[in-house]
Amino acid sequence: AVVRALKAAQRPDGGFSAVGDTSDLATTYRVMRAFWMLKEKPHLGRLREFISRCRNADGGYGPSPGQPSTASTTYFAAIVLHWIDQLQE
Repeated sequence: AVVRALKAAQRPDGGFSAVGDTSDLATTYRVMRAFWMLKEKPHLGRLREFISRCRNADGGYGPSPGQPSTASTTYFAAIVLHWIDQLQE
């Protein structure tokens, strides 16, 4: 039941959101941590696309596409990308 609820929470853009329609890296990180701990996975292709849209020209990642990079959201992106790679093995 938990995995089904987590999978249903994935937004059409590939990310996850706490409130509203806008996916964000902080919520995406938290949900992906649960997937990682459960050794389950959402739609990884859409998730990777969402993260790539959060990447900025400075090499960092913003909280959502089009937002400035921060250290914390760059960390969230790096960890989630690592988990995606691990879950695809």
